[in-house]
Amino acid sequence: MRYITRANFHLLIKGAVLLGTGGGGDPSYAYNLLSKALKRKKIKLVNISKLGDNDLVSTIFSIGDGRPLEIKMETIFTVKERLENLLGEKVRGIVPVEIGAGSIARAAYTSSILDIPLVDGDFVGGRASPEVYLETITLTNLQREPLVAVNRKGRFLELLSSRDYKETETVLRKFSEGSALVFGYPLRAGKIKNIIGSKTVSKTIKVGEALLSGNPVNNTCRITGGRVVFEGVVKSVRKKASGGFLTGKETINGIGKYGGMVLELFFKNENLFCKINGRIRFSAPDLILQLDKTNMEGIYNRELSVGQTVAIIIAPPLPIWRTKKGKALWEAVIKSGNAI
Repeated sequence: MRYITRANFHLLIKGAVLLGTGGGGDPSYAYNLLSKALKRKKIKLVNISKLGDNDLVSTIFSIGDGRPLEIKMETIFTVKERLENLLGEKVRGIVPVEIGAGSIARAAYTSSILDIPLVDGDFVGGRASPEVYLETITLTNLQREPLVAVNRKGRFLELLSSRDYKETETVLRKFSEGSALVFGYPLRAGKIKNIIGSKTVSKTIKVGEALLSGNPVNNTCRITGGRVVFEGVVKSVRKKASGGFLTGKETINGIGKYGGMVLELFFKNENLFCKINGRIRFSAPDLILQLDKTNMEGIYNRELSVGQTVAIIIAPPLPIWRTKKGKALWEAVIKSGNAI
């Protein structure tokens, strides 16, 4: 059994910022939240195979444009109690919804407060995603409801069912009014153990270690299976917060062997696709990882700025995302990104 402790949580956050592909929640918020949680106790991290097949697991996440949402301890207990009252059953584990700094910290904090294990895996599959439905359980038609949400104004919502994942997304974004906390996805461990990203929390810690190593770029590529496809200096950045998303476009002038080339990176919270010299070359579900070469930190798109020297690493996604159905879900988001 592994633990998240005061000695290694900074590695978890460091790795999560990079694997969050530009989104996944604010890193400073994540550090503060996990620091608070670890003052109480270390956090138990378990492989989902160690839970009983009939054990009920759930997740907690924020939906909105990435602005930090204050989480009060009593709010955690309230949303859990409401969900368990709807189910008539106790939740036995917390699964991170995705790999991103804020998302990981939120799940770990909840695990600590409720004193139930954090599952070493995530619903998106080793990365963050901009839409609620871009999760592995969509590909297997597993139900997300019932779920309980609370928005930044303190209003609660209990969503008992929906017609499909698109309606769930629409309802939650409208309710969020910028940002909301969601507790839901009550699923049996046995139903999802072969679907979700496995051991992705442990992998994230390893990426954090790689970024602090003597050869951070090569070691990160080794762990993620990625490769460097571009290096350059950020020439311009355009961002807009609207409809619960941070959308934008970044232009990078190549340096070194990429001199004379221009990369344009488009994002919708997370990095969606990039063009080199006007042609789309890489796109999600592949992970488009952007690394600040000055400090060897992953770049969170809200903090992206002109003048940064960056490396772009492309890493493969969870295999399920390369199925026909998996690619189709991402393609719709990519098309929306062309309008940025």
